Amino acid sequence: FGYQAPEGPAAGRPLGAWEEHGSASTIRVRTDGVTAYHEGDRYGWGIGTPPDGAAVCGMSEETPDRTGLLAYERGGVCGSRLVAVDLVSGRQLWARDVPDPSGTVAAGGSLVLTAPGAAVVARDLATGAERWRSPLPEGTTATGFQAGRERVLVTVRSASGTELLALDPATGAPAWRSPLPAGTEPARIVSAAPAASVIAGDRLLVFDARGRPHTDAGSPYVPSADGRRIRLGDVLVVAVPEREKREVLAGFSLTDGRLLWERPLGDDWSVPTLGGMPRGRVAVVSRGAYTHLWDLDPRTGAPAGEPAVLRVRELPMAGRTVLYGWTFVNLDPGGTLPPLFDLGPVYGW
Repeated sequence: FGYQAPEGPAAGRPLGAWEEHGSASTIRVRTDGVTAYHEGDRYGWGIGTPPDGAAVCGMSEETPDRTGLLAYERGGVCGSRLVAVDLVSGRQLWARDVPDPSGTVAAGGSLVLTAPGAAVVARDLATGAERWRSPLPEGTTATGFQAGRERVLVTVRSASGTELLALDPATGAPAWRSPLPAGTEPARIVSAAPAASVIAGDRLLVFDARGRPHTDAGSPYVPSADGRRIRLGDVLVVAVPEREKREVLAGFSLTDGRLLWERPLGDDWSVPTLGGMPRGRVAVVSRGAYTHLWDLDPRTGAPAGEPAVLRVRELPMAGRTVLYGWTFVNLDPGGTLPPLFDLGPVYGW
């Protein structure tokens, strides 16, 4: 496999990564800047620390229209400045100062969402101009949001619990409001399309057009805090614990919340990472006595063939890793591992 040299201890803390399919680039975000790698291991473009020394403190999960959003920290406050970046060229599209920021930013459809003060603010993805401002219910604080072309979803927390709000993406007008069940982990929005879906109360909930939740009565416990899940079209694939003995993989419909399939990964007991692959398939790394790389159909869980065995001693893989096909992006701090590495084509894939 090919990979970059380790960055060293002076490197900023990694925050996350994006994939840009059109230019075959992987973009890695750190607190001190952004670096794009082309086709696995060649440098593309980079964004360094701004002249005022502001650190990157947040990033959008989604990248609609090849646009990524960065939140910068100023005066100890995260999100005081938003910057939109073209992921093909690295060019800054626009920048806006945000008064009373919350540090959370999301992008989806044609909108960029922030939650300054007691409101959700939607900006135009292309220009950064404010489109609308929707007040939050009294006594609540926004904890997460996601935008789609048909709805904007917001989770809010108050003294009485957590709720899910649905807003009109064109105006910000409230569409419906639904309480969320308490669980061992905080509620987290999964998707705004094809339906509103949230992990809450340790289960996947999918809401209809009136805000009524639906869940599969036989579904397993679904963790919300762990990032080992991927959304592929209208299917969610996630690693779930099985009787506290091992992790298995499960696929859920994001249309109605049904459990589509659940399967172990051979005799392996943990799933360090999983990610999307070409042709809409899912790549999964599992660990047991050996480490394996699987190629699965997200709708059925069926493998394309036998998994590939990965030689762990030669695999510079961090504890926190994002997987894009055969490209592994390391997100552990410290700079002792390469920022990313790329496996050669695996036989049979």
